[in-house]
Amino acid sequence: MELIYASLDLFAAALIGVLLIGSFFKGDHPKPFGKKIILLLVGHLVGLLCDSILWFWEPERYPTIDISAAIVVQKTVLFLAYSVLAAMTVIYTDCLVKFIEEKAKCSKRIVPCITVICIMAVVLWTVSLFNGMFFTFDETGLFVSTKLYWFTQVTIGFLLCVDVFLIWKHRRALGWCNAIPLLFYILLPIGGFFLSFWWDVIPVYIAATLSMLLMFIVFHLEQDKQLREQERQFTQSRVSIMLSQIQPHFLYNTLTAICCLCDENPKEAQKVTAEFADYLRHNLDSLTQSTPVPFEDELRHTKVYLRIEQKRFGHRLNIVYDISVSNFRVPALTIQPIVENAVKHGVTKKKTGGTVTIFTKEKEDCYEIIIDDDGFGFDIGNVQTDSDTHIGIKNVRYRLWSICHGTLTITSEPGVGTVSTIRIPKGRMNEELRQINDR
Repeated sequence: MELIYASLDLFAAALIGVLLIGSFFKGDHPKPFGKKIILLLVGHLVGLLCDSILWFWEPERYPTIDISAAIVVQKTVLFLAYSVLAAMTVIYTDCLVKFIEEKAKCSKRIVPCITVICIMAVVLWTVSLFNGMFFTFDETGLFVSTKLYWFTQVTIGFLLCVDVFLIWKHRRALGWCNAIPLLFYILLPIGGFFLSFWWDVIPVYIAATLSMLLMFIVFHLEQDKQLREQERQFTQSRVSIMLSQIQPHFLYNTLTAICCLCDENPKEAQKVTAEFADYLRHNLDSLTQSTPVPFEDELRHTKVYLRIEQKRFGHRLNIVYDISVSNFRVPALTIQPIVENAVKHGVTKKKTGGTVTIFTKEKEDCYEIIIDDDGFGFDIGNVQTDSDTHIGIKNVRYRLWSICHGTLTITSEPGVGTVSTIRIPKGRMNEELRQINDR
């Protein structure tokens, strides 16, 4: 039977090994353990291997081996197994407390107290290796527990009960989907320990393996659920970006202008309609772009927008292009929103209108795109954080930084105008280009 028990431990160790390899190469680990799940899995693996060695290492099976040497091996394995168990208890409690703190108040003294108790338990266990306080070995090399052996089991059991209490106390904050697998991770090994009183084997490590598998399944399913929710929110945010770029008043005014041109100049109306369709198509296509696009494409899209606005405002809106460099890439939908702000909140607010100038520069470490207008201007310190303009600028800054570590700086003076400067780092852009070419 000992060989069967040892084989079960090795089979469980193989399962934990597979989980360990998968967790080691997985970049994103689900809560509550995060990267510390690797430490827990290593602890499980060591515990299972130690348990299997104890089952295999029966001195009577190897009569040629010296009894004293067999006892040294068993003491070493017992010390390693108990130390790992104590360390896993500390790691589990630390992760549990931090997970609870994200959702509710939890005492910060719990982890230090449990750490001290575990250290003391390991020290006493180590002392017992030499004085036989908790266990000893008979003349044949077999393990023999003493009257104080229960103290070592009760100590770890008490610490696990503290974790059970924490989970139960904060079960509503954690949610049952998290609380149940966390409870089973503790209750199954405890159940295995009590089962040993009626069964001539201690299935604690097997029970711990089952509980670990249960946690892996539940928390990874929860992580997949969260990823799907994030993807849904991301899709909604992309739609929101599109809607923020196509302002309703611009849509209505453009259609009204096209309607008027149908009677006055049908060919011009046809041309504006085609440009407007191209503008909408580019906005929709840009939502699928997660990598920078050629500057010429972004500029072409901006020119379409400006031509339509010039049809609306006539001589009140003048556009100047000074493009000295164009062989670089920019995140999609980063130039047009800034230009739209220059038109909407700058030159068209003045009765006499004004000029929007777009020019580019190449510097040693970056490319600069500058949108300059001599329009109404504004006080940057008084911009409302919940305004459409502020949200649009925030979105542009986010896309610039997240895609290519670019920046956007804006200076403005009431009655003078506004200057917006986009900087695209060369080093970061070269990296993006290499990634695109690799694809």
